[in-house]
Amino acid sequence: RSGSRTPDGSPRHRKGEDIVQTLTMMADQRLYKLVKWCKSLPLFKNILIDDQIALLINAWCELLVLSCCYRSMSHPGVIRVSNDVTLSINTARQHGIEKCVEKMLNFAEQLRRLKVDHYEYVSMKVIVLLTSDATGLKEVDQVRESQEKVVHALQDYTVAHYPEDRKSVV
Repeated sequence: RSGSRTPDGSPRHRKGEDIVQTLTMMADQRLYKLVKWCKSLPLFKNILIDDQIALLINAWCELLVLSCCYRSMSHPGVIRVSNDVTLSINTARQHGIEKCVEKMLNFAEQLRRLKVDHYEYVSMKVIVLLTSDATGLKEVDQVRESQEKVVHALQDYTVAHYPEDRKSVV
């Protein structure tokens, strides 16, 4: 690509290239990185392989959306799909995905309003990943206990780092 951008910062697409196709390709790349990240988590490694797969199948979409919204916190009005690609509501409207992008923009605004920091963001990702009601789990209690450890760690962190500003993240 030539790297040229539209006025809202979105990349210009070659004739015939669909932004949805580009987003799908980017999601594939992000999904690969997400799986790699999950495998690096000590709590995740201690879960049965079959349950790891069930958890990833259950949470991959929410985790990708959460990551986009967190990345977009400091860029009001756009969703940062990656460090290089942004998506405005106008671009989304042109491609029929404005409702999804609008919800993501609202969520990014909530994260911004709460001033979610990196530790809280990563903790939320792990909490989303370790959802004990995921379909097909064999060791539900282990997943629930792992999630509770992260919730308690996040609560402790929030109280210790923001004692005057009781955030409503957890």
